[in-house]
Amino acid sequence: MIGAVYRYRADPPMLQSVASNLIVTGVSRSGTSYLCNLLHRFENCVAINEPQEAISVLQQEEVPWGMAAFYGRVRRDIEAGRPIENKIRRGRVVEDTARHEKRRWYRPAVASPDFVLAVKNTREFLLRLEALRSVMPEARIVACVRDPLDTIASWKRSFRHLHDADVGPFVRHPQCMWLPQAQREALASIAATPHPAERRALWWRFLAERVLEHRDVVVLVRYEELVAEPLPVLRRILDGFDAGDLRAPIGPSGARSSRRLLDDDDLSAISEICSPAAAQLGLAVPAERR
Repeated sequence: MIGAVYRYRADPPMLQSVASNLIVTGVSRSGTSYLCNLLHRFENCVAINEPQEAISVLQQEEVPWGMAAFYGRVRRDIEAGRPIENKIRRGRVVEDTARHEKRRWYRPAVASPDFVLAVKNTREFLLRLEALRSVMPEARIVACVRDPLDTIASWKRSFRHLHDADVGPFVRHPQCMWLPQAQREALASIAATPHPAERRALWWRFLAERVLEHRDVVVLVRYEELVAEPLPVLRRILDGFDAGDLRAPIGPSGARSSRRLLDDDDLSAISEICSPAAAQLGLAVPAERR
């Protein structure tokens, strides 16, 4: 019985005094959308992929109280059976936002009022984790990471802003997203780097360092582990939450790789710039180019 094996419930229930909220973030193209797809397969879990309102709040509010309000409003809408917006296709959260970006309105069904609500965003959430923690201290944070070779290769075949490592939206923000001065300077330095391969490697390192800053308080998910053994990873993420039974089976899948898109400049830059952070995150360290 699936329910007898894969059921995540607090014990005892009275200890679950706060909402079961997940903040899902990480380095772009490291499996965050795939993770949302898996979470959405549980009958008492809703995973929202990149809601536009969440991005707007983090861009507009120095103290993002609007995010806590957003979670509360979405929870009320779901409980009341009102439609919410999500990147969803054929009843499932899209696994690859580079292929399916369209948001649709739908009415997710949950099993109980203490359902798990996961909201995913990569860059804005990751850069403002400290602010999110200040307004949602009870939320569990999940950060996805992946080997920099495969990550950057995926950047080169997906969105233009990732292909070009375009940090302009953050540098041009009136308050630079309220980031610390050292991070503002680092972003400005990345923006001023003329060589695309080096700029991509610097941007990956910058994002990886944001994960490392919070590694003591996040559930770290490595892409390679997520695709090879998803159920143990999900157990860590959902520990103590009541996500209910599985509505659809979950099993291992193959890791996707586009390393053929990496040229010598990419390989050299990744090896030189990304290796220390990759090692600290427990990822494969790119071999040194000779």
